Amino acid sequence: MFANLARAVTLGAVLLVSLPAAARTGKSIEVSYADLNLSAVAGQKAFQRRISRAAMAVCGTADMRDLVATGYRNRCVATALESARPAIELAVRNAATRQLAARDQSVRVAP
Repeated sequence: MFANLARAVTLGAVLLVSLPAAARTGKSIEVSYADLNLSAVAGQKAFQRRISRAAMAVCGTADMRDLVATGYRNRCVATALESARPAIELAVRNAATRQLAARDQSVRVAP
């Protein structure tokens, strides 16, 4: 049952996390890994950089002098990264075991 659920997550590659401010905007970014070899460390690092940049882009910027806004942004980024982790791990695991790749080789990053 869990294997089927994991495959459904890979095929859907859609992750949603609720964070009040970001949820109102409904922003998300789809991060493709179709061009990466996730069975290699270099490919995994490149994918993680893409996910990190997407999380920062989705959560927007905050004036570093505004500690409250900076705190919200940092929590938003952390939440987006945490929400993407299961799909990232599944994609890497599937690449390592040479299982069939998902039709849609991407992960949606959303706060």
